[in-house]
Amino acid sequence: MKAMGILLLLSLALFCFSARVACKDKDKDKPDCSEFKDSGTFCTRESNPHCGDDGMTYGNLCAFCKAVEKSGGKLRLYHMGKC
Repeated sequence: MKAMGILLLLSLALFCFSARVACKDKDKDKPDCSEFKDSGTFCTRESNPHCGDDGMTYGNLCAFCKAVEKSGGKLRLYHMGKC
């Protein structure tokens, strides 16, 4: 019975640790759109595709960030590259 309790506590501790690591990893991949917040900023035609979770491919970080702003923050990065 004592071994079962220890096993349960270790499993719980491992679960809590892995959940925190997963949350940190999600934020790590979040693009930094701070330099594109100004409405007077125009995007270049640089090709660096970003795939949004809406299934659209955005030409570069600037275009993606403008779309995020337009969506009210609902749009998220699905992965780098074309969708």
